[in-house]
Amino acid sequence: IDGDVITPFGKHSPIKLKKYLNNKKLSKHEKSKVLLISSPKEVLWVINVGMSNKIKVKNIPTHKLEVYKRSDNGYR
Repeated sequence: IDGDVITPFGKHSPIKLKKYLNNKKLSKHEKSKVLLISSPKEVLWVINVGMSNKIKVKNIPTHKLEVYKRSDNGYR
């Protein structure tokens, strides 16, 4: 997390992910449990926290991403 960056939604310049999570007031425990979707260059989405300005919808959505959590007895 120390070297990762995110461009917060509505902003145009990236900030360090650690600072972003601190600004969102996440505890150390919450930070350790956070899930990320990233490109090779930066974080695109911190699930349930916020997304990057780089993946905002400009006109009409063209793609759909579905994420499933796998439980011990299959998918929910």
